[in-house]
Formats: sequence, structure tokens, C-alpha cells
Amino acid sequence: MEHLSQLSDELKRVLAAGNLEEISPMLSPYITEIRKNIGFLLGNYKSIRTHAINRDKELNSLLNQLSWIK
Repeated sequence: MEHLSQLSDELKRVLAAGNLEEISPMLSPYITEIRKNIGFLLGNYKSIRTHAINRDKELNSLLNQLSWIK
């Protein structure tokens, strides 16, 4: 995921340079969409990771409670 974040930063720098229109008028909107998609992927990754960490804590807590029952 670190590489996606770096790619997004690099694409941001390319967009900020402002010379994409000289190459092709379609590049700017295309790169903007790619950055949006990368942001969406990174957001989903972080959300799923947080969810997994929280469920792991809950499961460990339940296992501890069950071990006391034995």
C-alpha cells in the first residue's frame, strides 16, 4: 500500500506541473481519476485493516473469557 501512496503523490506532482495539456488534453482528467481510485483503494484498505484489528481484539477477549469458564 505504501507504493500506491507514493504513486498518488507522484501523480499529484505531475498534475501540479501543469504541462500535461501540451502532451494530451485527456491526460489531466485521466490522472485525476487514477488518483481518486487510488484514494478509494487506500481508504478501503485502512478501513478493512482497522476492522480486522478490532475483531481480533474482540475474539481474543472472548477467548480469554472462555478460558476462565473451563
